[in-house]
Amino acid sequence: MLEYHIVKAGAIGREAPGDVSLIITGAPDSVSLKEAEIFYEHEAMLIVEALFKSLPQGTLDRVLGQMILRMASLYQGVTGT
Repeated sequence: MLEYHIVKAGAIGREAPGDVSLIITGAPDSVSLKEAEIFYEHEAMLIVEALFKSLPQGTLDRVLGQMILRMASLYQGVTGT
């Protein structure tokens, strides 16, 4: 099991966040395309909510940047760039 320890956000203009645990389990095996779309959209919303409620803004900004960089690298070679 992987375990990461990350600094949580302080209380600036809002209630201090509590500790957040992210537990990753397997995706459902046999679902329709529409069910999978709903499932993954819900999963994404949960993760984003947890990150926004718990990470310092500086960390959150960099998480978004890193995600964009990684996604862009997936398309290198596909688009000819």
